[in-house]
Amino acid sequence: MATKDKVIIDLEADADALVAVRAFPGMAEQPYLFDIYYAADLTADQAAQLAQMPGVVKVEPMPTYRLA
Repeated sequence: MATKDKVIIDLEADADALVAVRAFPGMAEQPYLFDIYYAADLTADQAAQLAQMPGVVKVEPMPTYRLA
C-alpha cells in the first residue's frame, strides 16, 4: 500500500498559495469538489489540521508575466 506524502503548509513561504481540501474524500461521484483556503488567511493550527486531512492539495500561485 502506497503512503501519501504529507502536505506541508509553510504559512510564510506559501502566503500566496491556495490550499484545497477535497470536500468529500473517497466519493467517486464528487471528485472535483474542494474547499479552498488562502494560506495567508490560515492560522498555524488551521494549517496543521488541514495538512492532515485526506485529499489535501497545496496549489502554488500561478506566475504572473509582464509583457515588455
